[in-house]
Amino acid sequence: MKAKRQESSVAPERSTDEATYRVQDVPKHLVITNGDIAAASLLGIGAADEVLAWRDVLHEGPVPATATLAELSAIRAAFIEGAGWSGPDVAADFAARDAVLLANDAFETVTLWFEHDLYDQLQLIQILDWFATHPRRDPASLRLVAADTYLGEMSHEQLADLARVAAPVSDAELDLGRRAWQAFRAPSPEPVAVLAAALAARAPMAPDEARSRRDDDGVATGSAHPLPHLCAALARMLDELPDARTGLSLTEATILRLIRDGVTRPVDIFVALGDRESARFMGDLQVYATLDRMAAWPSPLIDGLPPPLNARHEADERKRYLTARLRVTLIGAEVMTGHADNLAHNAIDRWWGGTHLTKVNAWRFDRNVRRLIMAK
Repeated sequence: MKAKRQESSVAPERSTDEATYRVQDVPKHLVITNGDIAAASLLGIGAADEVLAWRDVLHEGPVPATATLAELSAIRAAFIEGAGWSGPDVAADFAARDAVLLANDAFETVTLWFEHDLYDQLQLIQILDWFATHPRRDPASLRLVAADTYLGEMSHEQLADLARVAAPVSDAELDLGRRAWQAFRAPSPEPVAVLAAALAARAPMAPDEARSRRDDDGVATGSAHPLPHLCAALARMLDELPDARTGLSLTEATILRLIRDGVTRPVDIFVALGDRESARFMGDLQVYATLDRMAAWPSPLIDGLPPPLNARHEADERKRYLTARLRVTLIGAEVMTGHADNLAHNAIDRWWGGTHLTKVNAWRFDRNVRRLIMAK
């Protein structure tokens, strides 16, 4: 994770119990978006007076249910810094980011700009959940731009066209965002699986059939789904659970197949992984962290990898890592072909949203029939 903090005109002041916020000369229009590349592009077209980059890699590491935004931000900052994906100032960056969000009513408008991929959709539901429980004084001044491609790759003209279709966030979008965020932070993946299945079972209705209603699962229906990219994002997140047969996440399984097929350098694996996604969402450091995990297990699935890479490595260390030639081990080949179960050889200990996957809480997902398998 690489992030450079946008200077904010909202400065936090500490009281004995919690942060309070002082606003000085706040501009009129705020945009909240995924990261710094999109933020720079949106500032470049004059989409806002201030752009807030969210930056969090929510598909990696712990995202448990917490009482406050500050508590969750502290957990996330500690994880990201510990992973080596950012400098030591990430906690301060998140505190400054949260201060702007808490002071959002000082802006005349707030527009959320987010893409279709998993990285963005998780950020979007977190922010929608916050606004669902902290509504703006003028609800119509909260707007959404739901992009079906990557903001950082769009021209200024394309971004300007997209800005013109920004629409007020609806009650249905707020409600679905809140429910999805609560599901994602649950201590088991069951709520996400239930919600993803409910969304997948519904096709958008024709305009002349549109009506306001809510089904048995609480999903609002109408002329189009609220948050049209959320269903695919949740489905992709479920694919990161251990497979029913191999115990591998989809990313881990794809990495083994790529190496088997001759894509052996980490830098090439990162590119090839992205090419195989319908919506790219993993950054380079997250892919390399997955490689590190697969090489460091008691029964490694790959070998040939140098020591782990992080954002603070020197250029020569980075080059050595990126150009290493990796191989699939014997046990890696057996797991890849389904003749062995990775979880029988390597204990799992990682977070999937609010679910801590461990030996005694090893949820699995059958990707063939899209079925969650309860931990035994």
